[in-house]
Amino acid sequence: MSDAVARALRVCGSKSDSSQDLDNLLNDLNDIPPADPNYPTVDRFVACLVNATDLSEEIKGKLREWGEHVNLRFSDLLQDPEVSESLDAGQKRVYLLVQLRLSQQKTIQGQSKAAQYFVDVWVIPDWQAYLEDRDENCDRIHLSEAKNGYDLQAKTYGLSDIPAIVGECLNECEGYESEDEPIIEIFLPDDLMDTEVDQWCIKGMTVPLGCHYVMVVRSSERLAPRYRRYRRKWKKRWASLQGYQDRTIRSGFHQVNCEFCQPSGSDDCNSVTMLIGKLLANKDAIGLKFIPLCKERTISSVLETMRETGLPLAFGLRHRLLEDVSWDSLDQILECRWDELLESVKEHRISSLESGQSEHMGRHLSLLWENPNRLPPDVDYTEAQAS
Repeated sequence: MSDAVARALRVCGSKSDSSQDLDNLLNDLNDIPPADPNYPTVDRFVACLVNATDLSEEIKGKLREWGEHVNLRFSDLLQDPEVSESLDAGQKRVYLLVQLRLSQQKTIQGQSKAAQYFVDVWVIPDWQAYLEDRDENCDRIHLSEAKNGYDLQAKTYGLSDIPAIVGECLNECEGYESEDEPIIEIFLPDDLMDTEVDQWCIKGMTVPLGCHYVMVVRSSERLAPRYRRYRRKWKKRWASLQGYQDRTIRSGFHQVNCEFCQPSGSDDCNSVTMLIGKLLANKDAIGLKFIPLCKERTISSVLETMRETGLPLAFGLRHRLLEDVSWDSLDQILECRWDELLESVKEHRISSLESGQSEHMGRHLSLLWENPNRLPPDVDYTEAQAS
């Protein structure tokens, strides 16, 4: 309870001690000018507690009833971007952020060579502390050729080198205390978003990384200054996840049919423009789900739609499988709370090992998980817009 209270106090701009008695806390909160005249600071404090993941549903239910009783706009307050930061702040868990940036280097002869990438890696040792001070609680990992065989500061690497680099970075994470294994988030350029990162294997492991660790992919495009025009939508969509704390997230995913396959105006499907219109009108939408029925409908094809509408999640299959996979198969995985989806996908990846089938759905699941509050520390949306 004290951790949730401390986070709520931080969001409200209070420096009060979370261990003091309730009367003193409320008096201190009443002395803080509200960030929004429609919501007294005490209401904001209670909204943060309702969003907390480390409080019981019974307590949060009573707090929600109180909030809705004293403020008719309390439900809107729950979706405030700052309030929503408390959504996934309850765990003390390590996050490993890996970003690939394409290098424009060429060979001495001037001939193009296989794509090379700069690799930037950060570790967030304590998610709660990171929310309180992002600069001081996010460490860059520096590998050296002498110790690790890689020099991330001075050299670029091909895609085939990245699994081994991730393995070395995981070794560096062992010094951080955590209740569970680190969560790995890979930021990729658009043309690499179909990469089977969860199927990467590293030295010392018999099975793929995605069976040992929660692994998600993220779009590097969202880190660019030019994306700032959509950042408000992104934060609001992420905040809307609070509505799925006591119900499954399946209804929040929009099924992608033939929008990326058929020409605009076809009688068989809607155009991408119409899809974006539907998503902008649906404030409860949090993600897209897809099954690639043809080569055009891939993860890469839905990225621009996600970015323009601010959707933070996408879930589906990277490739078309020999055996038909129904939408019901995906929906069964989505029959969970939003904060259970990461582990659910990992469990299905493990199930693919037990089956021994290369066409098992678990081997081909991809999850895009774009948390606007968890970004590399050098991301600056105030910079001049890139050309």
